Amino acid sequence: MLDTNIWSVFVGNKAEYAIAGPTVELLCASYKDTHLDKYIVYTVGDGETGYKGKWSDTSDDTYGYVGDIPYHDFNKIYFRSGQTYWIVAPYYSYGEGIMRMAGHAELGWMDSYWCWDAVGELKPVVCLKSNVKLKRIQEGTYTIK
Repeated sequence: MLDTNIWSVFVGNKAEYAIAGPTVELLCASYKDTHLDKYIVYTVGDGETGYKGKWSDTSDDTYGYVGDIPYHDFNKIYFRSGQTYWIVAPYYSYGEGIMRMAGHAELGWMDSYWCWDAVGELKPVVCLKSNVKLKRIQEGTYTIK
């Protein structure tokens, strides 16, 4: 998922690199920027190699599960109803687990699933070069100048 050569088709001459999806660090930082009062944070599992998620207003990260994420805010940039996509991060438990965002109806969640299962999409993230400018087409839609 982090092999930039595999994702080079998304790069072109205006980007530095692309990866298969958001890292847990990027996803949580973005969510915090758009949800100042209550946001998703990640922790490293005790004695494990991998991450857990939790809400910022709780100290409980026992299961690493974050639930009741509203899917309709911010033009559905975090997920849409019925969508599941992988986060580029190993889960703290289930040796083969990868973190994901999933949702249905009005709410979603962050949890994990087995990486060998075909449940979920990839949502590539492209790192544009610093001199690249974007032009707003409409709310939530941009093009590269």
